[in-house]
Amino acid sequence: MTTDTRDHSGTPVRRERRDGRTGIRTGVRLPARVDEPRREVERREIEDVEDVVFLPGARELLSSLPPGRWTIATSCTRALAEVRLRAARLPIPERLVTSSDVSHGKPHPEPFLKAAAGLNVSAGDCVVFEDAPKGVEAALNAGMKCVVLTTMHEKEEFLQYPNILGYIVDYRDPSLDELF
Repeated sequence: MTTDTRDHSGTPVRRERRDGRTGIRTGVRLPARVDEPRREVERREIEDVEDVVFLPGARELLSSLPPGRWTIATSCTRALAEVRLRAARLPIPERLVTSSDVSHGKPHPEPFLKAAAGLNVSAGDCVVFEDAPKGVEAALNAGMKCVVLTTMHEKEEFLQYPNILGYIVDYRDPSLDELF
């Protein structure tokens, strides 16, 4: 999904939900010290929750898991993650890991390693559900297996990664029963 907006200088910016990053795509990476435009983009994303939906089966899957045995490692900020989870009526995990909590984002393994440590589980015992190639690469770099959601990218974009257990379109996919 894409929407058009403008940055602080009036330059057109296209927001996409494609690569697991926090929302904006300009073709140019802003230096980390440029906080004002990022805060403005985040503020707009926090206000724009009308199109936030959960994937079918997500609520059922999460409610079937023991509390404290699952978490989310996301590339967005804590504030944005919590707003989106609430908008989708999904639970917020006890140990949510966001870009606010790490020094290095995906494809660096830090977000997933921090998530595993927060659950007190070894990385090799974790299974990541991911919809972006950079996230699958981060899981690989962390030594974790991955189930790919083909909601934003085509299966062919993931074929290079050896850590993939399977591909699903949503959390009701019968192949999940076969994987676990």
